[in-house]
Amino acid sequence: MKNGKIVLLMVLLLSVIMAGAAWAQETPPPAPGPGYVWIAPYNLPSGVSVPGYWRPGARDGYNWVDGTLDGQGGYIPGHWDPITSAPSGMIWVPGYWYDGAYYDGHWRVSYRDGFVWVPSHWNSAGEWVYGYWQPTGAPPSGMVWVPGHWHRDGFWVEGHWRYVNSADPSLYWVPGHYNRDGWWVEGHWRSR
Repeated sequence: MKNGKIVLLMVLLLSVIMAGAAWAQETPPPAPGPGYVWIAPYNLPSGVSVPGYWRPGARDGYNWVDGTLDGQGGYIPGHWDPITSAPSGMIWVPGYWYDGAYYDGHWRVSYRDGFVWVPSHWNSAGEWVYGYWQPTGAPPSGMVWVPGHWHRDGFWVEGHWRYVNSADPSLYWVPGHYNRDGWWVEGHWRSR
């Protein structure tokens, strides 16, 4: 009799856990068209929640690569990789999904003297940061690096050094980024 009660208790407990897990799943919105595949929302190792999205089931000239951990604690979102070989001296930078839209990947040079490539990523505040070239040397005195980025008016702003606000050392520079609502936030000074 005692074993029967234990089994019954375990079955009830498992039912409650499974019901809770099913309730926690996000119900996807209607597909934007036929042939789309739902990518469920997920949490990054940093704790940032990434919303789910629809992606086309197939794309001519590309293969879909599922999202994965990069081995250094970062997450590489699912993306399309071209089937064609890389042009000489170039590397594919994966595209990404953000706020329901896909931003296509592109080819970039594989090496830039005096710089290291910082891949696109979600920061700890849940904001998407584009990949960019970061100088490897010590910064010039009193300066901070502003990564290259697309301006909200559609033109590319090359990465550059900017003077630190030496009048107020309690401030630090925040690079431009897209916020959780999909709006571009220009680089700005923020209080520590």
